[in-house]
Amino acid sequence: MGVSLREILASDFFSEARVLAGKEGLDRIVQGISSQDAPTGGQWARGKELMLSTGYLFKGNIEYFKEVIIEANEANAAGLGIKVGRYLDEIPKEIVELCDELKFPLIDLPKDSAWIEIGNAINEIAIDRYIEKLTSFIQVYGNKDHDRKIKEIIEGLYNNIGKPVEVYDFCKNKIYSTFNKSIKNTKLSDYEFIWNPDCKHEKESLSEKFHMFRIENLENKEDSLRIVLPIEIDNIVLAYLVVWENQEKSDYYDLYTIRLSFVLLLHEYGSIYFENSFKDKFQDELIRQIIESNFQNETQIIRKVLDTEGLYLCISIKQFSHEISLYDHREKISRCIYNIFQRDEIIFGLAGKDEIVMLYKKDKDIHKTNEFIKISISQLIKCFENEVIKGKFVAGVSRGFVDIKNVKNSYTESSKTIDISRYIYPESKVILYDNLGPFKFINIEEFKRKI
Repeated sequence: MGVSLREILASDFFSEARVLAGKEGLDRIVQGISSQDAPTGGQWARGKELMLSTGYLFKGNIEYFKEVIIEANEANAAGLGIKVGRYLDEIPKEIVELCDELKFPLIDLPKDSAWIEIGNAINEIAIDRYIEKLTSFIQVYGNKDHDRKIKEIIEGLYNNIGKPVEVYDFCKNKIYSTFNKSIKNTKLSDYEFIWNPDCKHEKESLSEKFHMFRIENLENKEDSLRIVLPIEIDNIVLAYLVVWENQEKSDYYDLYTIRLSFVLLLHEYGSIYFENSFKDKFQDELIRQIIESNFQNETQIIRKVLDTEGLYLCISIKQFSHEISLYDHREKISRCIYNIFQRDEIIFGLAGKDEIVMLYKKDKDIHKTNEFIKISISQLIKCFENEVIKGKFVAGVSRGFVDIKNVKNSYTESSKTIDISRYIYPESKVILYDNLGPFKFINIEEFKRKI
């Protein structure tokens, strides 16, 4: 990020500053300040800093003055600021000519300013410039869809820091990238390398307050450095913000800009998650992933939401009125479920417009009986039918609690229970898989053909 010397000198704070030499280098970028009042030349310059000096060590020592300027220029320092008249009454002609030749700016600084005030003024200019851009962005933020907002946030970040940016969205299985203009729709089952590379690596914490880390591949130095921030709501990681540093570590201003962009993204994902009932939509995708996948490659998002060490009972509830779509009654469905079950013991979602799938987590201390489950589901169906007028609901309960890798089979049991019960228990609203008796072994399609 940084800010040019030309922009710094145009600010009110530096109105009394004068360019003494090297005017052609005023577009050099400043990313910080350093003090140059030690007898070690410009060897401590790290690049893109404005070096500050009282001029004390240069008095009567023009060769040392030249040495500092040459070394600082070779290190790509932004320039040298000096207070003429304090210890050095005037700048020697040879120094002016050298700075002009190197296009290395030499600045006469405001006389009464302390180093900390100069540093703060430069920081404020850089930060205010980004906040100004951020304010303009927010003003046109408006009613754009979430894809466009996320894309524009990362493009704005890229334009400010000049480093490729991506958002790995585990909720929609998308990668938003500044590498190209399109939003990639992709499976993210292999995204684990972003946070935990499959190699010897090092994580450097960049913030005490945020989970902001720089990850470096220790086995292959050609592999890009990256900064990663998890976007987390309710202890659920919804996405990762990734900045690819490409071997050049981000400076102070870049890290500040990344933080601000992260806050924008966090706000956006919070809006999706809460205001637009994102949590329920998220569970829809999770439920579908569970009942359609064989879990050979569990994703991080599933491990985050589901306790892979826990046991789950699968409950399918189907609605048989063709004129009703459950997608139109999401809030009513949520309200009914949470009236019967605690939020931390149930995960649910719509597997389609006429089917709710629920995963009930087994309490390690309290062993729920089949009778308890049957009563609870009966109450739930009664609530559904009161809330969803003309709805016709039937529930099937799998035979028992299983670990997450076997939930797919449990779903097959609960769904099959509903299909068969319609023929052998047509008046029942809640049927357990074990209630099917020998009918549980039949092929449902073949059974239908024989009816």
